[in-house]
Amino acid sequence: HNRQLVEAKDQSKYGQLVGQGIQLFEMQKYTEAREVWMKVNRLYPEHAEVLANIGTAYEYEGQLEMAAKYYAVVALRYGEPWRGYYRDVVVALGLQQGNK
Repeated sequence: HNRQLVEAKDQSKYGQLVGQGIQLFEMQKYTEAREVWMKVNRLYPEHAEVLANIGTAYEYEGQLEMAAKYYAVVALRYGEPWRGYYRDVVVALGLQQGNK
């Protein structure tokens, strides 16, 4: 699955931190990336779009229930593509539970 990450276009502290998380994510350091983005969310709660990146990191970590929670919030506020990501995760969760 290919996921679109939310980038910050400016060089503010917010933008630098979001970019740092993206660099970690691209190095497949998903947990570290998520931790950076969670820090961003604590420092800049008005930038709810960073929740999308947190959801994506959770998905890549295999924590689909957490990914679904974050995608649901972002999908309600911003719509696509996160609505589709939410559906994908819910379907995957359903398949996982069916295999137990």
